[in-house]
Amino acid sequence: MINLIPPTIKQERIYGRRNVALFGYSMALLATAVLTASILFGSLLFIGSVKPDIEAEIKETNVSVSALESEIKGVEAIASRLDTAKAISDTSISFSELIPKIGAVLPNGVIMNALTLTGGKVDPLQLDVDMESADLAAVLVRNLVESKLFEAADITSLSPKGAAEDDQVTSSRYTFTASIGASFTGTAEAKRKAAAAAAAAAAASAQEAQKTETAE
Repeated sequence: MINLIPPTIKQERIYGRRNVALFGYSMALLATAVLTASILFGSLLFIGSVKPDIEAEIKETNVSVSALESEIKGVEAIASRLDTAKAISDTSISFSELIPKIGAVLPNGVIMNALTLTGGKVDPLQLDVDMESADLAAVLVRNLVESKLFEAADITSLSPKGAAEDDQVTSSRYTFTASIGASFTGTAEAKRKAAAAAAAAAAASAQEAQKTETAE
């Protein structure tokens, strides 16, 4: 069969088919773009509508967390006091028995002013003393550790006292005041304080040896 269609008409038909296909592709791309834009716009509207609720929930959660943290701190404080009480009970030490036992290890020239159970995990016992000289604080620390009632002790404060009045003869002897933190056997961080206790004991021994040499 002889094709009598002119070449120009053939080309026009080919281009026409291509134009129809390209138009279809363009419409499909346009529909996809419109759908994508609609989804993004809807997402933004949704996020904007729920954002205040989410922020309110976050604030409520933060308040709840803060309240729980406060409750946890209170529980930890109570647990620390219970641990201290248990340690005293386990070692068969009552508070009335504790005072004379500590008094027995006070070196000469030291008097006890106050004895406090702080309830802390570290240094649950606070001992306030007056001393004739500052070096007696190290001697007291050594005596406390060697008494076996405590596994660690450390000087928390040491300072000279103010000038005493003339009629307070007894007070004028004690020119220094100190606070000693001590931990019952089985309750302290012994490793952390072992070096301090050893250093205090060594210092006390050296001072005693020096006094002996001076006396001789």
